[in-house]
Amino acid sequence: MPLEVDNQLQNTMAGNIQVTPSNVDITTCDLLDAVEYYQNNMLPKFQMDKNYYDGKHKIFNMPHKEIYKPDNRILINFPKKAINDFNGFFISNPVNINVPDNDNQINNADGINDLINRWGNTVNLEKVNLQVSKLASMYGIAYYYVYQDENGDTQLTYASPLNTFLIYDDTPATNPLYAVQFTNNYQNQLEITLTSEQYSWTYVDDPSNNQYLTQVGNASINPYGCIPVIELAENDEKMAMCKDLYTVFDAIDKAMSEKANDVDYFADAYLKLVNVRIPGKDQKEKQKNLVKIKSDRTINANSVNGQPAPDIGFLGKPDADATQEHLIDRLVNSVYEIIGITNINDQAFAGNPSGVSLQIKFSAMKNMATTKSIYMQSSLRQVFQCLFNVSEGIDNDAWQLLNFKFTQNIPRNLTEIGSFINSAYGKLSQKLLLSVTGLTNDIEGELAEESNEKQANMQLTSNMVQNQPNNDNSSNGNVGD
Repeated sequence: MPLEVDNQLQNTMAGNIQVTPSNVDITTCDLLDAVEYYQNNMLPKFQMDKNYYDGKHKIFNMPHKEIYKPDNRILINFPKKAINDFNGFFISNPVNINVPDNDNQINNADGINDLINRWGNTVNLEKVNLQVSKLASMYGIAYYYVYQDENGDTQLTYASPLNTFLIYDDTPATNPLYAVQFTNNYQNQLEITLTSEQYSWTYVDDPSNNQYLTQVGNASINPYGCIPVIELAENDEKMAMCKDLYTVFDAIDKAMSEKANDVDYFADAYLKLVNVRIPGKDQKEKQKNLVKIKSDRTINANSVNGQPAPDIGFLGKPDADATQEHLIDRLVNSVYEIIGITNINDQAFAGNPSGVSLQIKFSAMKNMATTKSIYMQSSLRQVFQCLFNVSEGIDNDAWQLLNFKFTQNIPRNLTEIGSFINSAYGKLSQKLLLSVTGLTNDIEGELAEESNEKQANMQLTSNMVQNQPNNDNSSNGNVGD
């Protein structure tokens, strides 16, 4: 059945999900329809998300004011700050990934953990995780992309929803059937790459072809046996982090711009001279004397004969500074409250807050990070499924047993942590103690290092004890002589 873009499909695609029956192969007409619908209906939304992150706000597109009025355009880029702050909190510490080797559920656990570490360093997994996480916060969705380089090595990068989307089946599980990536090639032709679990095809838009798409070369085999484009969603709705606040950002930009306009207005206020006689024989000389008043910053005011006393001052307008400040404060506070990002500049952070108060202040961000970590775990499992499927000597099902440890970048009160360690030492296991304090991401490595230090100290003590009698005998012998 063709993938027709009807009303039912449009409602489904509103959540960035395109659906096709799992038992029917997609045709080139279906593929082109899906790409065109995505470009016309989804891309404008993602482009707006990118514009707000890049600082291209509506304040710059508003009509210009009259030439004699101040017309400042001030941008406060809250979307970039919020997204960068949250992802620095969420993923700046590397994700600890390993296969447990204490339950004998899998063979060669050490070899798998070594592969994870080596491959992670090769593809710069920490950087890719950070970039995919940031894109997911920006657009509501982003993708990992696993591919083979020219040497046949498995590589990993990120993909944006600006040129990538998935097509799912119509089952309750909504499994991905195809990955679609599109771009304009050097001839400015629409080039589409379609990837299934078995093959990958490349097409170009060719109006001379009755099917509209012409295949480029032969289909290439997908070596992974699964879709190598893996989705990471920001949340269940696949909504950008700042999506609900674009009107608030516009209001902040407008309020700050009008405040700057008021400053310019008062700096260039008009001087009024009422009942003041300006010396000069003609209008030209009087104008010259007015300029002299401005340059000398001195006014020698003589009243006009028969008129009241001179009135000299600046024209003013109603002062709404307090109202503007109140509005800006309310808008800024609503940004932090709705997004859930902690405002480090808040007066509540003054002084040296305790560890408990820090946990409370970062609780909203921690809840968001915990939710996102669940989605990222699922995505990373699929990434390592691709890797293990093309790695020799590795159990293909090992990806199902992976453990993930996310450590958020929360400020810590080390004095309180030290006091807790002193009071709990000997009452809790070392493993639990390290887990509770969160001082290290590699708990097993820390325990092994501690064990090695203890063995080294015991060996040193043993050597000293063994050498002590020899020293005593040598000393006694010298005295006897």
